[in-house]
Amino acid sequence: LYSSAASDVYKRQALADTEIPAPGPGEVLVEAAYTCVSPGTELRCLAGAQPNAAPWPFIPGYALAGTVVECGAGVEVARGAAVFCTGTRQASHGRMWGGHVSHAVVPEEALFLVPSSVDLLDASLAHLAGIAYHGARVARTAPGEQVAAVRSDGPAFAAGIYANDEIIALDGVRVDEQRLLARVVERRPGDTVTYSLFRRDELLHVSLALAPAPPDTLKIVPVDAPS
Repeated sequence: LYSSAASDVYKRQALADTEIPAPGPGEVLVEAAYTCVSPGTELRCLAGAQPNAAPWPFIPGYALAGTVVECGAGVEVARGAAVFCTGTRQASHGRMWGGHVSHAVVPEEALFLVPSSVDLLDASLAHLAGIAYHGARVARTAPGEQVAAVRSDGPAFAAGIYANDEIIALDGVRVDEQRLLARVVERRPGDTVTYSLFRRDELLHVSLALAPAPPDTLKIVPVDAPS
């Protein structure tokens, strides 16, 4: 009996116990160190809008990094190996896709070994990073491309920088994508910078104060009196 995060009813998430069987031939049991939340996909599942969804309650998530703690017959991977997988293939709850569990039963061929140089927290992001990388490859982004998206709660949006703007200079110095990132990281939160950009055929200069980067790590923790 192990714990999992389960979407038990429409738009409600809870921690629950779930039964994970012992690994069979060709399978391993993975003890999770970290699971990664995919906000878009999981909110869609939680809202009941995911096509071909499992019935409630189900275990969401599709990115888990941890350690092999038990091996079935015929398995070559060793106990103690650091691995990445998408989630448990078997549980007493439904799965969408079984990632947010404390332990997962996984076929050996569905495992990805994590090199010793890679932290398990970083490894848990591998699936989402792969999706983003695939999008960049398909889009074939290049210097001079237009802004794809702007956070609505960030200083760029508040200052008037929008999707489809083409940034050409920072503080009067011409930049491409790499130079822009390099010059921005040289600044500190609170520093004022001026972006030069084209919006359609109009040249604009937009000044803004830089803000700290938003947090990129979310944790699911139990509370004494959930609401």
